[in-house]
Amino acid sequence: MENAVTHADTDSPLVTVTVETGEEWTTVIVADDGPGVPETLGKSAFEMAEYGPGGGAGMGLFLVRSIVERYGGEVGVTDNEPSGARFSLRFPTA
Repeated sequence: MENAVTHADTDSPLVTVTVETGEEWTTVIVADDGPGVPETLGKSAFEMAEYGPGGGAGMGLFLVRSIVERYGGEVGVTDNEPSGARFSLRFPTA
């Protein structure tokens, strides 16, 4: 969520967190109305980088993916129409 606020195009960014629970999977969705994830970055957004955009450490999404996968889950990123990014964290339902 910090990335959403840091890279926002406005002083009042909108970040929504939604939880969808099913019999087999629980999905946490974090969506924003910012500039989105550059197409050139795509799935590599979850890889460790020497530095992140805007001078960050480049480890945030890498750590998210590592933790989610450790618990048998999956991560993904898509565009959030009409603007922004939509990150999904999918875990097996306990």
